[in-house]
Amino acid sequence: METKTFNYTGDVQEYTVPKDGYYYVETVGAAGGTDEFSYNETLKSGYGAKTSGHIFLKAGEKLYIYVGGNGGIVGGGATSGRAGGYNGGGNGGLSTFDNRAQGGGGGATDVRLVGGSWNNTSSLISRIMVAGGGGGLDMYADPAGSSYLYGLDGTIGRYDSSYTYPSIAKGATQTRGNAFGVGGNASDARTTGGGGGGGYYGGTAGGGGYAASGSGSGGSSYISGYAGVNSVKESTTITHTNDTLHYSGKYFLGGIITPNYNSGDGYARIYYCLLYTSPSP
Repeated sequence: METKTFNYTGDVQEYTVPKDGYYYVETVGAAGGTDEFSYNETLKSGYGAKTSGHIFLKAGEKLYIYVGGNGGIVGGGATSGRAGGYNGGGNGGLSTFDNRAQGGGGGATDVRLVGGSWNNTSSLISRIMVAGGGGGLDMYADPAGSSYLYGLDGTIGRYDSSYTYPSIAKGATQTRGNAFGVGGNASDARTTGGGGGGGYYGGTAGGGGYAASGSGSGGSSYISGYAGVNSVKESTTITHTNDTLHYSGKYFLGGIITPNYNSGDGYARIYYCLLYTSPSP
């Protein structure tokens, strides 16, 4: 069995299909930024999802692989921690109260039919598989309120229940989030929040106000042909078709979305199977 692994590089990677046959593809999103100083060991950033499935490909076809980067860790100043991970992770905010940056959102990992910059609309529309990234950590956020799950939709972000008006970052879905493919950036404020994770739709950021604090939410995942997904038309406008099949006609068999899977940078793997079979562990 021939296997190709794609690790995080911060840029697009190209795969040329070597021969006709079935390929088992898996993509793993990156986690959001965690706490560098172990401020609160009970709090963890959102983990990235894993998506997988079989697809029939023809020799010579090209796939473009975008591997998500881990969100920046929570640090002690404006230059530390807040950057979102490559491929859609949103930036964490900077607290004007104690100059602490919050965690950036993790980047998604995806497979596309069109290359280019990660945020190019035509390229984003061409995605046939997406593993959502995790939301970035707000070090002050109460762990209650997070389900830690990254299934078809992204999860709610953690929030600080001690505030009268806590910030609750909603997880991305198949039709909404911060933006198509892009996690939200947290605002700088006295109490602030973590960045949203990248995904089919990126998660929203947490915090953003004097009396609000919260972690970012996770990005949603997508597999062409998977029950419950909502594909978009082939155009520069994000218009949903209410169909599970991608406009290219390419789809995956036996698709699986595994929540709460990855705590670091993302990665992707492509296995040549010839027949419709799963790879050995």
